[in-house]
Amino acid sequence: MSARGWILSDEVSSMGSISACDTATGRRYQVRYRTPGRQQTDKRGFRTKREAELYLASLELAKARGDYVPASHAGVTFGTWSERWIVSLVQVKPSTLQGYVSITRGRLNHSGDRRH
Repeated sequence: MSARGWILSDEVSSMGSISACDTATGRRYQVRYRTPGRQQTDKRGFRTKREAELYLASLELAKARGDYVPASHAGVTFGTWSERWIVSLVQVKPSTLQGYVSITRGRLNHSGDRRH
């Protein structure tokens, strides 16, 4: 027990907490933590406790360095994603490629540059 009366196990720290959950595909781990704005959030689906611990440590390091980016702001826009995807298509007929370009540009014109 610490001076403040908190009991910390190996799964709970001042950084956040890690909990296990049994699923149909096996045991998974969840990380709970606070954002720099003190809002509690979590991320689930880690296959090992070690993966969860590393994720939590990387979050704390990013917060300490001032590099933390909330998941809601980390997404790639549809426009950026579709441009990268089009460029990556190397074994596609020209007519197919033109169709993909037309579809993605039409999607951008109708909806703006949405997050993917």
